[in-house]
Amino acid sequence: MLFRSPATAEVQCELEHLFNLPAGDTSAARVAESLSALGTIAASSGAEYTTIGLFRSPDDPQRPVSVVLTAGRMTSDHDDPSTVITGLREVYAVDPHTDTEVLQLPAGQALATIREEPLMLQVDGIAPVALLQRNVVAWIPDSAGSAVAVIGVASNSWADWAHVCDLALDVFDSVSWTMD
Repeated sequence: MLFRSPATAEVQCELEHLFNLPAGDTSAARVAESLSALGTIAASSGAEYTTIGLFRSPDDPQRPVSVVLTAGRMTSDHDDPSTVITGLREVYAVDPHTDTEVLQLPAGQALATIREEPLMLQVDGIAPVALLQRNVVAWIPDSAGSAVAVIGVASNSWADWAHVCDLALDVFDSVSWTMD
């Protein structure tokens, strides 16, 4: 069992309420522990924005789906968006665990990286937790050549991965650049 902080206990109570589970439900406890560990890691990741969302599976309303969204902005000095996309594709071409796909978004052309990897979450004071983590990241360069938005959506809810990908694409489609 993982370390039980007051915040973890609050998350467990919220899960039990959300999914109409009895108090002390072991599956809610395990999800709460995993989410607390993910929250700790996300908080220290350096992203400008991080949030964890809990949803009911559209396929099984009793199954929780957890999604971690991170967002950041990297400064860049590129001639055009295709330069960024080409460079990132070259970087990820050598990684056999990462697939890439070019997206056409309202904000312009972007590169999506898709990765699946087994992980052991290790946080001080918490027992390691084995997970299969999947994530999709959109690298969205601006047309001015000054920045790249990096938006990531990750989940260990493997049974609902298709729904998580749909959510990710909706998030990526919502990105826009405002030029000053």
